[in-house]
Amino acid sequence: MSTRSNIGCEYADGSVRFIYCHFDGYIEGVGAILKQYYDKYNIDYLLDLGDLSVLGGSIDCPNDHSYNTPVKGHCIAYGRDRGEHDCKSLLFPSLEDYINSGQWKGIDYIYILRDNKWYVTSNIKLEEFREF
Repeated sequence: MSTRSNIGCEYADGSVRFIYCHFDGYIEGVGAILKQYYDKYNIDYLLDLGDLSVLGGSIDCPNDHSYNTPVKGHCIAYGRDRGEHDCKSLLFPSLEDYINSGQWKGIDYIYILRDNKWYVTSNIKLEEFREF
């Protein structure tokens, strides 16, 4: 069973960009990895990978890394590692536009980096995002 999440970043102009992550979306999984390894300096590299099967602490792709033979601790991306299409991050003019888009339906946790701090919600109400 998977715990699905969306991972995003809010930019200075108010726009937001999100990707999907299929496994371990709970705070002790994806949340802990985000907090330990990702910040304003490298979030765009993570989002550039597009949708993920698994979030890892490294976005690098070692020679022996693939979807079928993943290297522990490395992100497993649907596009890069499995050759899937239509897996790119989604850009929205605002967090409200993301919410209104319905892209979050079926998602258990939503993470957003805002002012270099991570926030999470398991409900889709703007006022319920909390720092963790």
